[in-house]
Amino acid sequence: MRFFLFLGMMMLLLMPAGAAFAQGYLMLAGGGSESAASASWSNEPYGWFAERAAEAGEGRIVVLSNSDTSVWLPNYFSNLGAAEVVNLTITGNSESQILAALSGAGGVFMKGGDQRHYIDAWRGGAVEAAIRAVFEGGGVIGGTSAGAMVAGSYFTRGGTTSDQLLRNPWAGQDTMQENFLNLLPNTITDTHYFERGRPGRLISKMAFIATEMGAPQITGIGIDDKTAVMIFPDGRLRVSGTGGVHVLRSTPETVFDAQPNRDLGLTGLAAHQLTHGFEIDLDTGALLAQPEDAETVAPFTQSGPDAVMHFRRTAWNSAYLNARDDDSLRILLDSGEVSTNALINHSVPVSTVPFEGSLTGDPAWIESLFAGDRLFLNISAEEWLQLSSEPLFRAQLDGSSTELELLTRHLPVMGEGYATNLAANGFIAYDGRMIVRPGSALLPGVVSIDSTYTTQSLFENYASAPGWLMHSYQAHIALSGTRYMQLSYDRGVMRFDNTQVSTIIMDAREGYVTAASPFIASGSSNRTRNSAAVSHAVMSVVPAGGSYQLYNSDPVSLPPAPEEIPASFLIERIYPNPFNPATTVVLQSQQSADARIEVFNMAGQRVYAAGLRLQPGATQHQLNLSRQSSGIYLVRVHAAGQTQQARITLIK
Repeated sequence: MRFFLFLGMMMLLLMPAGAAFAQGYLMLAGGGSESAASASWSNEPYGWFAERAAEAGEGRIVVLSNSDTSVWLPNYFSNLGAAEVVNLTITGNSESQILAALSGAGGVFMKGGDQRHYIDAWRGGAVEAAIRAVFEGGGVIGGTSAGAMVAGSYFTRGGTTSDQLLRNPWAGQDTMQENFLNLLPNTITDTHYFERGRPGRLISKMAFIATEMGAPQITGIGIDDKTAVMIFPDGRLRVSGTGGVHVLRSTPETVFDAQPNRDLGLTGLAAHQLTHGFEIDLDTGALLAQPEDAETVAPFTQSGPDAVMHFRRTAWNSAYLNARDDDSLRILLDSGEVSTNALINHSVPVSTVPFEGSLTGDPAWIESLFAGDRLFLNISAEEWLQLSSEPLFRAQLDGSSTELELLTRHLPVMGEGYATNLAANGFIAYDGRMIVRPGSALLPGVVSIDSTYTTQSLFENYASAPGWLMHSYQAHIALSGTRYMQLSYDRGVMRFDNTQVSTIIMDAREGYVTAASPFIASGSSNRTRNSAAVSHAVMSVVPAGGSYQLYNSDPVSLPPAPEEIPASFLIERIYPNPFNPATTVVLQSQQSADARIEVFNMAGQRVYAAGLRLQPGATQHQLNLSRQSSGIYLVRVHAAGQTQQARITLIK
């Protein structure tokens, strides 16, 4: 026993300083049953495991579990070419028996169940050192489900869900541990990734590790069921199987806003969502290989509508309307979706217009909808799809001062595409039966999913949908939220005014490579699984009250700010300046006033815009240009018919 512990410690000491990987191989599966059928998803990764084991040590494979004595997996490895397979358990075999089997083994495979059994039984002991010795001697270590979750330097003992952790990254903090095996340095792995709705869990755990545990860099690997990764000694990761593998990497641009008992926020997390046949470099994130049918999606170059739109889940109530009492006339386009009693009985005049699909191409009718300060659309999602697809309506909306009041159910159909049957049953995505339809693309390049973490049995459908929609319509930005209560779109900026859970955004506007899973995952369907790849994305998590810039504005002219009128407000200071990536603009005003702050690059393109309320005295506004490159920018503030401007310098 002491010999194996000493051997493991010596191997650790002999590893090159700073090496990301030692001499061994890894095969990690996301769970789900293996199969010996000729077209089975598991034949490639498990066959690869058997080959690597045959090349190392004495070629023996040791299968470990807590108490599972089934011989199916040992027989499967034997059928795949393994010369010798030993099946051992924590509860049924002594430590000396396990150590004897591990001595000279070429491969070690840990079954699923509960990762706590492996951690509690072997952490810091001779068995852990012996497993590491197999790996560092050029052997292969594998695992499925819980057996795969213990491969990284960080691991969770379970217990917390994505929605809990997105609300509070410190929830279940006692379940986060480290210092077991550590075969993947600076890494945490999670399995059954989409099936059990774990994207929010993995991202939140990464934020906790970076913030509380002090990791300077952290990688997260999420693996779907019936899917595996094969990791080579040089850090190359190959994806095999029916679902997706999700590699998330913190970079110098990543900013974690993680605090106890507060919604998670983050920006700049590098992300690959990959399917069968993709390979990447874990150290650099570079794409090394892709399947033959993969497509390259060009960078996004469009802009969103120059308009203001508000979204509510429920009917417009008096409190909501009272906050908008500066309206002089409201138009209600009505087909009876929600109660409009508060709107009709409010003090501001309301002109009600019944929805008529036959009139959506009538210029006079369209123009009449924009006669008021605010247009309330009490129509179905299908009716909104028809109206928002109409070029006359879009042309009238763009640049209009009329603000739109919509329902949150309207948001999905105004993107590039939307899914119609996610709530039908829990196996829609798994069976390949997701129905998607084109949206109106009023928000070009965007797809949106709500209710991601509402119903456990539907997790896989809602988690798979953003990537599948991006792949299906070559969209560039996916919003994935839960219970959108109130949102606002303001000329390119989406504000998440009131959401139950922080919104996860996958942004691939710089272009990406995509492909679909080639595997039929279900025995009850002849369709391939609705799992798609989206490479080279950047992930953000936006808490309630936060915002995200969907679009950069079209180039605009920059005439000199007027100086002949004495200013009733001024930009007092901007600090720090130069900055990276955030700075604070301090405004001094003589009176209360609505204001608009914009930032332009030197090409005249508007890269930031937001509304704010000036108060008598000092008002502060935080600018974050994390998505922009280094350079000089112009800050311009409009209020009370006047404009003030100042230069700022972003240095990255």
